[in-house]
Amino acid sequence: MSNWLKRGWVEWMLLGIIAVGVIPVLPVGRRWPMRVQDAGFFAFVAALFWCAGLGWWRFRVLRRERGWRKWRVWASLIGCGALSLALAIPILAIFSFGFLVWDFLTAWVIAAMSALLLGFFAERPVRFPLVLGSLGMVSLVVLIPKGVL
Repeated sequence: MSNWLKRGWVEWMLLGIIAVGVIPVLPVGRRWPMRVQDAGFFAFVAALFWCAGLGWWRFRVLRRERGWRKWRVWASLIGCGALSLALAIPILAIFSFGFLVWDFLTAWVIAAMSALLLGFFAERPVRFPLVLGSLGMVSLVVLIPKGVL
């Protein structure tokens, strides 16, 4: 891997964006102007997509190298797939217009929780984006009111 990835600045930047995105939803952030709250939420959602992309990119690099444990590589692959599914489920819910009749919230939580569990067992380069992205997805389920879902 390249030297800038070893220093970990990408992870800290992602963590900062997600933290800033969660603050407007907390009671302290409710006093902020609505534009700031909206920008924080969109930055939070963009960081989740960035986590998924970073996980897949690091898995691609990880797959080419030798010396990794096979079961951890498989956990990384399935975890990246589960995180991508957790990101795709809300988009499917928005664009299906009620044509699909299964419970999106249950599938969303199951996909996010499985990505979190597999993220703990994934190889080190993929672990942080998987865990951070799945924690963000689980917190997104909690942040969005039930009436919206």
